[in-house]
Amino acid sequence: KPYIISYDFQTEAESIVNKIIINPFMNTAINDNPLKQKERSYPVDLTYLKSRLFKSEIQIPGNYTISQLPEEKNLITDKFILQYTVSQYDSTITVNGMYQFKESVFSPEDYSKIKNYFNLIIKYFNQKIILEKIN
Repeated sequence: KPYIISYDFQTEAESIVNKIIINPFMNTAINDNPLKQKERSYPVDLTYLKSRLFKSEIQIPGNYTISQLPEEKNLITDKFILQYTVSQYDSTITVNGMYQFKESVFSPEDYSKIKNYFNLIIKYFNQKIILEKIN
């Protein structure tokens, strides 16, 4: 069965001058690639199939407007899936992110691909939303 963690919370966002900077997944996504070597001569063992799903809903305060939204991405390969979407309805921004490794053990020949997939997870799942105060 899948291991599921779900929680609701409110927190103060980072602010600079008249901007609010929001990390939609509140630093819960990985931000450091576990694959450090340039090359590899033995298999990459992820121990088990890895699949992660993230969802965040952000309420835009009435006196703010969106200055920057994250870039979306949809990648489906024979070994990996990454889907990252951003939508806005009224004063709510919804960010959905999902990634899945389709195997738990990868051959040494796939090392650079798997390393690149981790880099994509880091790039997309750590993007920021910037809101700017309306004068």
